[in-house]
Amino acid sequence: MKRCKRWLSVLLAALLLLTALPLAAVAEESSAPCPLIYVHGFMVSEILSDRNDPKSEKIYPMSTDVILSAAKDGLPGIAKALATRDWTAFGEELSAVANQILSPTYLGDDGEVHDTSGVYFVYPDKKKIDQTSILDFNYDWRRDPLEVAADLDAFINYVCEATGASQVNLIAHSLGSVIVLSYVTLYGFERVRGVCFNAAAAYGATYDGELMRGELLMTPASLREYLRFLADDNDYKTLLNGLVTTAQNLGLINLVSWLGNDFIKKEQEILSVEVLLPMFTRWLSIWSMVPDEYMDEALDFVFNKMYAGEDHSALREKVEAYNTTVRAHREETLRALNEHAHVYVLSRYGYPSFPLTSSYSNLGDGVIDTKFSSFGATTALYGQQLPAEYRAAVPAGYLSPDGSVDASTCLFPEQTWFIHSLKHFHTPDVVHNFMRLLLNYDGQATVDTFEAFPRFLRYDAKAETLTPDVPQPAPTFAVRFRAAMEELKALFQSLFEK
Repeated sequence: MKRCKRWLSVLLAALLLLTALPLAAVAEESSAPCPLIYVHGFMVSEILSDRNDPKSEKIYPMSTDVILSAAKDGLPGIAKALATRDWTAFGEELSAVANQILSPTYLGDDGEVHDTSGVYFVYPDKKKIDQTSILDFNYDWRRDPLEVAADLDAFINYVCEATGASQVNLIAHSLGSVIVLSYVTLYGFERVRGVCFNAAAAYGATYDGELMRGELLMTPASLREYLRFLADDNDYKTLLNGLVTTAQNLGLINLVSWLGNDFIKKEQEILSVEVLLPMFTRWLSIWSMVPDEYMDEALDFVFNKMYAGEDHSALREKVEAYNTTVRAHREETLRALNEHAHVYVLSRYGYPSFPLTSSYSNLGDGVIDTKFSSFGATTALYGQQLPAEYRAAVPAGYLSPDGSVDASTCLFPEQTWFIHSLKHFHTPDVVHNFMRLLLNYDGQATVDTFEAFPRFLRYDAKAETLTPDVPQPAPTFAVRFRAAMEELKALFQSLFEK
C-alpha cells in the first residue's frame, strides 16, 4: 500500500512538472493576435487643401516653394527695417511672412475647419487586414480631441468588424494620448485590450502653458542647451558640441540670446496677436496640452486680454467642454482603463524642454516634461540630481541611475518605463518592437517581467539599441578628443566621397 502511494506520489509530481513547463513557457509567449492601431501625435499627419483629394496642395508640411516665395516677398521690407533699426516694422514684416506661410492651416474663430482642408484618410480594405494587422489612425491634429475621438471610435469599430476581433491594442504617441484618453472617456473600454502611452501629452507640457500665457523668453543657457540637444544624436555630436562651447566662450551665445530676447520683449504683442494667437489658440489640440496649473491664466490671457472685445465664445465653450468632460476626470479614467485593459507608459528623459520659455530647464525629451509623460514622476531640473536627502528616501529600484527621476510617484509605477537619450519626435524600431512586445504579452507585464527591459533604459542612437541604463561616467578630455578626431575623419571621408 505504501509502495502504491509512493508511486502515485511520483506520478502526480511528474504530471505537475509536465503541466508546469507549458505554463512557464506561456508566460513568455504572445497572447492571441489582436489588431494594433497607432494613434500618432501632433503635426504628424499631412494637411491637404482638400481633405477629399489626395492630389490637392499640401498645406502642412509647408513646401519649400511656399516658404521661399513668402521669404522673397518679405525680404525687402525686412532688410529696410533692419537697416533703419525699426524693430516695430521688422516685427510686422516678419509676422507677415509667417502668416503667409502658416495662414492656410488656421481655423475659424470657433476652432472649426471652415474650408475643405484636412487629412485624407481612407480605411484599409477589409479583405487586406486581419487580427495581426498594424494600422495607422490618421487625423487632423488641429481639431477638437472630442471630435477626433468619435472618428477613432468609428475606425476601431470598423477594424473589429473587418478582422473579427473583439478588441484592439493602441499605441498613443504625444497628442495621440489625448485622443485615446478622450476616446475611452466617451466610449468606454470594451474595445480596448491594451494601451501603450508613448511620450504622452495627456497631462500637458509646461512650454505649451507658458506660450498660451504669452510668455516668450530666450536665455543664453536655454539656447546653449537646446543647441546641444539638437546635436545629441548627430554623427558629429562631439564636433558640434565643441562648436557650441567655442561660441559660448566667444560670447556669441550671449549675443544671440540678448538680441533674440530684446526683439521678443519689444515685439511680443505683435508676435502673439498676429502669429501665435491666430494659429495656436484656435487649435483645440493645443488647449488640450496646457497643464492644469496653467489653464486659468491661459484662459484669462487669451480670452480676456488678447481677444478682448471680440466674440470667441464658441471657441471657449469647446475648450471648456474638453476640460469638464476629459481633463477633470483624467486620473479617474486612467485608473479605470487600467482595471479593464493592459496599460503601459513609456516616458523619456535626459533633455531640456523648449528653449523659448522659462521652463527650458525642466527635465524632458525636448518637448514634453518627464513628470507629465510619466504620469507623475518626481524629477530634478535638467542636468541636476534630486536632493541628496530626497534620493536617500526613494525606495530601492525607483531612482534613475543619474539620480534625476523618482519613479515611485507615478500613477502606475510598476508599468512605467523611462528611456534616457530618446528625443520626443523619434521612436526608433527598437522602441516600436518593445511596445509591441508589451502589448502582445499574455497578461499585464511590469518592469520586472522582462530582464532585458527594466524600469530605466537608455537609447543609443548610433547603435540603435535599447539597453538597461547604468550610471554614465563623465567623458574625460582624452575620450572627447578621440571622439572628435574620429568624427573629423568621418566628415572628411564623406566629403571626399561626394
